[in-house]
Amino acid sequence: MKEISIKIPAELESEFRTISEIELSIIINKLLKNELSKIIRFKQIVSKSQLTEEKAEKLADEISISLTKRYEKMFSEK
Repeated sequence: MKEISIKIPAELESEFRTISEIELSIIINKLLKNELSKIIRFKQIVSKSQLTEEKAEKLADEISISLTKRYEKMFSEK
């Protein structure tokens, strides 16, 4: 098994001290498995996509414009 070393933010350090190393190991293992499975699933979905980068950018722009209009309408009504 590989060993990974991580830096813990100062605001979480005291929280980590209350948990045993075994518990931390179990928690980190579960988190890594969950995140890796999400990444693998995402890559599977993307690999089947026929959406080009250009089309994706165009779609993102259209969504941004649509959301902008929606929020402008929401805030102008208040």
